[in-house]
Parts: sequence; structure tokens; C-alpha cells
Amino acid sequence: QLLPALKRARGQLLAECKVAGGDISAVPSMNNGRFNPPVERLSSVLGQVRSDERGGRDDAALGDWGRLNLFVRRVLIPEGVVLYYEDLSAEKGLLVLATDESLALAREFGLDAAATDCKHDTTRGCRSMYSHVRVPTPWGWVLVAAWIGPAENTATIDTALKALAANVPCSDPTCPHTVTGRWEGHLYRQCRCCSRTFRPWVGTDKHLPTYRAIESAGYRGAVLDLWHGFKAYDQRLLALNIRDSAAVLANGAFRLWTRSESDAKATLMRAEVITFVLAQCRTVPPVWNIEQAVQLLQYCDSCWFLPDNIRQSWIDERRLSVMGLGGTHGPMTSTSGVLDRHLNISTGPPENSHKVLDDLFMRAQLNRDVMTVAVRVSGKDAHGRDGVGVFDFEMKRLADQRGTNPKVSVDVRLSTARAALQLLRLLAAGNLDEKVVLHDDATAFVHKFGNERLLRHAEPGDSGVRRFPWALKAMKDVLKHAGPLSFSRVDDDFYTVDRYTGRCDCDASHYHGVTSAVGTCKHARLTAWVAEYKSGPSGAEAVVKAAQQALYTLVHERERSKPVCLRCGPLYTAADAEAIVELLDEHVSVPPTGKSTGLDDAVRAVAPPAHEELLFSVAAVRDASSPHHDLGLLFVPVEYEDEAPEGGRSLLELRVASYSRRASGGVGPGDHAGDTIRPGDIVFAVNGDPELPLPYSQADQTLALPAYKPATLHFYRPTPTPGREEEGAGPSAGGRPAARQAKYPAAGGRQESALGGAPARRARKPQAVPARLHPQVEVGEGGLRRQVSRVSDHFLGEGYMEHEIARLAELNDTYVP
Repeated sequence: QLLPALKRARGQLLAECKVAGGDISAVPSMNNGRFNPPVERLSSVLGQVRSDERGGRDDAALGDWGRLNLFVRRVLIPEGVVLYYEDLSAEKGLLVLATDESLALAREFGLDAAATDCKHDTTRGCRSMYSHVRVPTPWGWVLVAAWIGPAENTATIDTALKALAANVPCSDPTCPHTVTGRWEGHLYRQCRCCSRTFRPWVGTDKHLPTYRAIESAGYRGAVLDLWHGFKAYDQRLLALNIRDSAAVLANGAFRLWTRSESDAKATLMRAEVITFVLAQCRTVPPVWNIEQAVQLLQYCDSCWFLPDNIRQSWIDERRLSVMGLGGTHGPMTSTSGVLDRHLNISTGPPENSHKVLDDLFMRAQLNRDVMTVAVRVSGKDAHGRDGVGVFDFEMKRLADQRGTNPKVSVDVRLSTARAALQLLRLLAAGNLDEKVVLHDDATAFVHKFGNERLLRHAEPGDSGVRRFPWALKAMKDVLKHAGPLSFSRVDDDFYTVDRYTGRCDCDASHYHGVTSAVGTCKHARLTAWVAEYKSGPSGAEAVVKAAQQALYTLVHERERSKPVCLRCGPLYTAADAEAIVELLDEHVSVPPTGKSTGLDDAVRAVAPPAHEELLFSVAAVRDASSPHHDLGLLFVPVEYEDEAPEGGRSLLELRVASYSRRASGGVGPGDHAGDTIRPGDIVFAVNGDPELPLPYSQADQTLALPAYKPATLHFYRPTPTPGREEEGAGPSAGGRPAARQAKYPAAGGRQESALGGAPARRARKPQAVPARLHPQVEVGEGGLRRQVSRVSDHFLGEGYMEHEIARLAELNDTYVP
């Protein structure tokens, strides 16, 4: 905490010394123990300061809850930051905090959406809960209220939400917004004279007390966070031993049910899910046995399909309403503001704020006393002195970002650039009306884009658009994700797009939906652009400029952030978007890997190693479906500043620029023998003969190696250079230094050898491996323990599942893959 102030003081001393012409060696170094003492020497002083913040030894004798009660009565209530207070103890009590500035933000940005989450803290046997509510702004989600108590149940959440709603000022300019506070025994309430206007949809995880509290507090309703919901479903699949390809089918059916745009459609899709799950027991071989199918359906019915509050908070109906998508709002345009609104309700921002609270304010990850939480949140210490609290931090962050362009996610920028590329291509070819057909105000048909030239990933990984198995095609037909005309022109290679909601027939739209952080798909974005382009001359000019800017910015920034040795020269030096459109016919744009190649951009590449045992090789796998090997690699010719180094083969060498997507859907090299090739390596021979020219295809940036015989690539890895030509320069853009060190080690100040190094990070929260990545375990029928034993016959009804099975006993082959 002292380092920033010490650095400013040292900088001021240096400046004064230079102006006076003195000796700068007299200025103390950051490694001077007297000027910048280590943490060990300051531990006792810091302990005294922190103890004084909490009230010192006298208040400590009261215990954690006792001194917090004293702090609230003596400091926080006179400061006007307490909305509700009830004497706190280990069993009961509640403290709700907010500031006038945060409540004004709730009025400004909380009309439609909010999110809440809770964090548990335990220290010395004192168990406390820290919960808060945030509202979305174009610059992120901001804190509007927080509450602290020993428990988190329906009663405490209901009280806190009501206290917040009673204190949010209204928008009436004639209202005085008078605030009154009164004591009722050991209970304190604060409220405004305004009429209540704060009734947003509230995002939450699958916590039933929060669900009930949101409804009883008079809010519009709960919206279940997508990540928590899909995680809970995936964990159930693992418990039922539904894994690998079976998990892909089960997840696909559940996602299609999630895409229901109304309660009636959800009921219809439930019947389709039941039919599909039972039908997989009759395939050859069966996807799962009847016992697994019954348990999966019981779980879905009891936890998802039948409970009204869970079902309505999960399907797309409420999310579409929050986003302002629907027939009452008119067709979408690129400037209507509904394509990428910031109202994607999620508990991600509250979850992330827990990390901010831990790292920046508490300097701890697990345990802290409840008094420290109140001090850090309110920004006041036990003596009423001002400090930096969470509310102050949020206000400052928002004030710094207001007026700037909001950040846009990588997926949104990529989808926009893909639509822009297709629009500019169609305009150049003059066939825009043929490829994008605005059928009416509700429906449009967009021709498939073809081979993708703007890739999402540069390395192999389990990510990207999930493809729905063909067995789910009948469920997609019933869903009609893009409206009544869904799949009506699929035989002509056209996707259907709902112009009101942006929902499309493509797999990306089915998988992510239009209300997630990924946003609408590229076909919907192209449709919105075309609609505005045809609205008039001014609209056409604005659309073309926006498309050119989106495409040029994405491609140029990608190449700029790569090391020089890995850049695609033509794309990087392209003058404008029109040049990039032409170049993308020959080159593929891939993002940077984010990893250092170990190469120094200022120094020429070294010659190939002279000894054969130092060479690396990789054997490509034969692919009978293509005339050439699908290597999953993109190459660029090796360019030297002057002449090739001694022993080099400048005209016959190719540098691996990046990985690319293979026909199978994976990214990067497939199964192979030998060493692993990676971006930055230089290929100098194929099948052992370095004198033969490499069969390089300039248009595709690939090697045309015949698939009828095996192929071996010989390559070398340039030796990392020890330094740079320019003294004091940082590492190459897009990569980290080879030796990572903490910027601020515990022994003292920042180490000079750690230029650009990554700061020490706490371990990330481990995540479970998805069920689709687990290998299937063979279990005989009847060998599984029932995982849904807690589901009562009273809820599902006696003989419920037997009745469903009997009703659907006569199955056809609709869902049999």
C-alpha cells in the first residue's frame, strides 16, 4: 500500500535534483531498506494501524459483532449510509449499506436489470455473509447496495431488497427526495418520500431463498445465471454416468429447451425432450439405458421443467423481455441499440467483485473479521476518519470511464467483423439482394457465408461453436428458433433470421442464444446492416463506413499485437478495409496466441542447426477425404533484413505463422508422431530433402502435401536472443518474457529484471471438467444408484414417470441418429 506513494516521492526528488543540477545518486533507491522498508519490518506498525481502524483494544473486547454494532451506531448511521440496521449477533441481525451516489446510479441504470450474489466469510468462529446488488451500465456493473449479516435466507434478502427499493430516488423533478430515519427499538430504518420505481429483473444463481425473496420484495422476477444453470445440469450428467458423446446429446436437448421464447413453447419442448431421451434407449448401440433415461427425466422435471419459478427464470422469454427484443419494438437495425446492449443479466459481475474486494481491499482470500468488511465497504474507520471504500472505488471507476467508448467483447467484435466482411464482399460483387433477402418486417433469409477467413482461435482447444448432432434436428424443427419460417430455405443454403429478436437457424444462435455475452450471430448482424443500408442514401453511407471500420480495426489490431516475426505482412500493411477484403481471399486472419515465441523482433533469425540430431520432425496423418494433408498450420515466407544468414535457405524456408482450423473442427495439428510444432518454428524440408522447393500455396498459406502418402516436416526452433538492440525496450508485443517473475516480490521493491513480467497471481478457482470431455464408463443396466432419491412422489405425483413411459411407448424413428 505504501509503494505508490514512495514511488511518487522518489520521482519528485529526482525531478528536483535534476533541476538543481545535483547528484541523482543521493536520491534513495526503492531497494533502500530505510526509504522502502520490507514488510517484515512494518508488520508490527501495520498491525497497530489496522487495529486502530477497527477501534483498538477497547473495542476489541466487545467481540466482532459487538464492536460492529458500536461502529454502526457511532459512525455509519450519522453518516447516512445505513438503509436498515438490526442489532447484529452470531444468530441474527442485518446491516444494509448504500450511499446517495450509488442510489442515484440505481435510478439511472437499474430500471430493467440488476444482479445479486453472496459471499461467505469465516474467522475465529464468527461466520458472516457479505451480499450486494449491482446494476448494469455501458461501462460495467456498479455497486448500489451491500448488506452484512450472520445468515443469508429469504427473510434477510427480502428485508435488504425492500430497504434498497424504498431508498432509490424517483425521477420526478418536483420531488424533494426527503430522507427520513427512525428507530424502532433495536431496529433502524431509512426511507425516502419518493414513490417506488425500482423494480428490475434480478439475476441470481440457483439459490431458492433468493428466488422467493425477489418475488416477495415486489421485483419483476428472477433471471437465472446461464453459467450456474448449465454447470448444475452438467454435474447431474456426470452423476448419472452420461458422458462423452452421450453428454453432447443430452446437453444439446437441454439447450434447445432453454431457447424456448414462451412458457407454452417450453411445455411443447418438454414433451420433445422426453420423447428424445427415451428414444435413445432404442438406438443400436443405445446411448444410455432406461434407468439413466428415467433418472435424467426425473431430474429435469423436478428441477427445471415443472417448477414455475425455475422454468420461467431460465428460458429465453424473460431475457428477451429484458433486452427489449420482440415484435413490439420493431425490426432490429445496426444502430437501434438492442444488438449489443449491456443488459445481459448474469452473476458474473458480482462474482468478479468478490475478487476485487479480496485483492484490493482485504489483502486476503479466505478469512477476515466482519468489522473489517464493514470498514472497507463503507470507507470509514471506527473513529469516523475517511478512507477508500468499495463504494468510493466504484464511483471513481465509473467517473473515469464515463464518456469513453464502452468495451466490447472479443466475440461481439469478431461477429461484427465477419458480418462486415460479408457485406463488403456482396456490395463489391453486386449480389446483395440475392444473398440477403428481407422477406418481410419479421423474417429475412441470409445465404451461408462459406469458408471462414476470420478465425476465433489460433491454437487447439476445446472451444468454439458447438455443433448440434443430427439426431436433434427434429427438435430444432419444433423449436422454430427463427420464427415460423425456420429452415424453410435450408435446402438453398439460406439461414432464416427473425428480424425482431435476432434469432437465427445457425448452430451458433441455437447454442449461445441472443441474450448471452456472445450476442447475436453474424447472420443477424448482417441482416440489420442490410436493412439500414436499404433505408436510404444516408443509411447506406453510414453502414458502409461502420463495416469498413469494424473490419479494418479487428484485422489490423490482431496483426499489430503479434510479434513481428509472426505478422502477416500484407494484412498488417493494408491501407484500408477494401484492401483487406481483397487480401482475405489469399490470407487467413488469426488472433495472436498471447505467448512469447522467444524471438527478438530486432535481431535476425539464426541459421538452422548444423547437427541433424537437433532437428525436429512431425508426421502428418493421412486424410482420405482431402487431396492434401490437413496440417492445421498457416505459414509465411521467412524474410531477412539483408541476406540470409550463413547456412540459411531463405528462399526455401517457411515460418509457422499460426494454427488454423481443420476440416474436423479442431484447431492446430491433429494426431501426429514426433515433436510438436508451434508458431515461430521454421520449416526447411519435407520428407528429408532440404534442396527441394517447399510446395507452398501463397493463396491459402498452407503446404500442398499429397494425402496418398505420409509426410514429414523438418523444422528448427530459432534460439531466443539474449537482449534487444534498443536499451530499455520492453518485450515483443503479444508475448510475455521467457522468465516470469513477480513485479513486487516480498523482499522489496520491483525487480529491474522483471520488465513486463506478470505480477504474482492467486490461483484461479478450479473448474470441473465438462461431462462431454469425460470418457464413457460402461455400467450395466440396474448398476447405478438412484441420484434423485430426494425427489418426492408428492411433487411428481405417484406413478408419474411410469405414466410418461406408457404414453410414449409407441415411438417412431424421428430421433434415432
